[in-house]
Amino acid sequence: MFEFEAIYIPVPSVVDGENVTGLFDITELQKWGSEGWDIAGIVPRTIGVSLKNEDISSPWGPTSYGGGMGGNVVGVYLILRRPLA
Repeated sequence: MFEFEAIYIPVPSVVDGENVTGLFDITELQKWGSEGWDIAGIVPRTIGVSLKNEDISSPWGPTSYGGGMGGNVVGVYLILRRPLA
């Protein structure tokens, strides 16, 4: 039998030339590890950005959206576990 917790850690990521998260810091993870917790799973947090086309001759107006860019990892949720005593 185990008990579970979850923590979030930002991951450095650049989207369209701009830093969108902070620095990668595992200080909190080290604290949990020293208390007997280990990583049971990881869930990435992603960000998506709409891509647009600037075209003043377009019949839909000066800006039409032509898709998107996604899957940029900006952080991770860590699922931690430790055995129940």
